[in-house]
Amino acid sequence: MRVRNSYIMQDQVDNLIPAIMKPSVTIRSRQSEKFMSAISVAVVTFVYLLAMAFSAD
Repeated sequence: MRVRNSYIMQDQVDNLIPAIMKPSVTIRSRQSEKFMSAISVAVVTFVYLLAMAFSAD
């Protein structure tokens, strides 16, 4: 494969479509990511409310 004034290595074009179509994120990691996001939001909210309670004095 030749492109004018450019060189393409054979490794870059071998099995190109399967590499693009290969799923990189599994459902399990998405679920754990959502769980960690929910925990992070809960912790930040708790700290914010705690800071507001102490500053109200």
